Amino acid sequence: MEKAERPKARNLQSIFEDLRALAQGDGALHDISVIMYRDWVVAIDLQEGKVADDPEKRWSTTKLNSNEFMLLLGLMVQSQSDRTYSVVVPETDFEGTVDKLLREFHDRLILDSMPDFDNPAEVEKTLGAAAREAIYYGANSFFLHQLERFSRNRYRDDFEWLIRNAGLSARPMVAIARFIMEYVSRKMSAVNAMKKEGIVPSKADLTDSLLIPKADLVKKFGASKANAFIAKFATPATNANAAFMSAFVVNQVNLAPLIDIGEHLYAPNAYRLSESVYESPTYWMLADETYLDTLAKHRGAFLERTAAELFRSVFGAANVYENVTIQPSKKKTAGEADALVVFGEFVIVVQAKSKRVTLKARAGDEEALAKDFEGAIQDPYRQAYEFAELIQAGAECKTKDGKTLTFPPTVRTFQQSY
Repeated sequence: MEKAERPKARNLQSIFEDLRALAQGDGALHDISVIMYRDWVVAIDLQEGKVADDPEKRWSTTKLNSNEFMLLLGLMVQSQSDRTYSVVVPETDFEGTVDKLLREFHDRLILDSMPDFDNPAEVEKTLGAAAREAIYYGANSFFLHQLERFSRNRYRDDFEWLIRNAGLSARPMVAIARFIMEYVSRKMSAVNAMKKEGIVPSKADLTDSLLIPKADLVKKFGASKANAFIAKFATPATNANAAFMSAFVVNQVNLAPLIDIGEHLYAPNAYRLSESVYESPTYWMLADETYLDTLAKHRGAFLERTAAELFRSVFGAANVYENVTIQPSKKKTAGEADALVVFGEFVIVVQAKSKRVTLKARAGDEEALAKDFEGAIQDPYRQAYEFAELIQAGAECKTKDGKTLTFPPTVRTFQQSY
């Protein structure tokens, strides 16, 4: 028997509206909790010290990724009714319908990105759609522990602005997020213990395991810091995120991923919370026009500093140099490498740029993509490549403290841009 072909996907907005209706139905929050447990909870065998889940299940492409999961939450909080979380509907087809709609959504993105090679003039127009699909379904950027470390370092120079405008600095943000994640993790372990005893947890049990009382944050960190954190990283459970009218515009729940439900916070996505602590303060500061130059300076310094630290952890501090200038002649300086690694016959030239891929580019705008690619990738790579060519030609390189670097005659260069 031949397998039935999948029907051609509808337009994106029609699929988006169906997802909105589903996410705002009675008990939707509890159904979202079920999906979180289904797709994101990994079973660990503590005796064997390894993941117990079948690899096929763990790496299945049918599981929702972070963007898809946050899409559901972003649509849910637009509801004007609290019935999305105040009632529980025991039997629904929420999971199956979500899977079907998001599969159709992905099919549509792929169809839009397929070039028509019979019409060369149209081929270039699919660049934006292809990039949009790749970005939306791309892998996560860092590991969880790296996000915590980088968050503290990224905003350490912005301490005064954050205290004045957000009510707390980066370190307590990281500490509070860590406390929430550990609190929820303990409750989730209790649910897993129920399952081992043969007790099937209800939807309400799953949701309860993802809740943390605000009072516990106040008790641990004090009212000032706890309330400041909630104000920045929590989204109201209803009547919120009104501007989220397409999957490719800002989803407020991505920036503030905790869901505020009265006396409790719903925290289903530990990774996104930690990622938000790393990313969201930049958006707050971007809204302050008087701070833009300082923000750019601090971001650039953080990126250069972090790149050098990462290379030192691999090649050793004695082999990594920051802010190295190159001089083709005594009267001319060609430029500066943000970091330079000298390791035997190998030299790595590092150019770090703090240019971001804008939201407009992420939505598939070809002009914005071209501009962002030029500024964030092509320009630093070109600079690094030219720097490497000058090294091979014998140009003099000096560190920021005036030391002249020497290279073997058969130096091999590599370019790295950030």
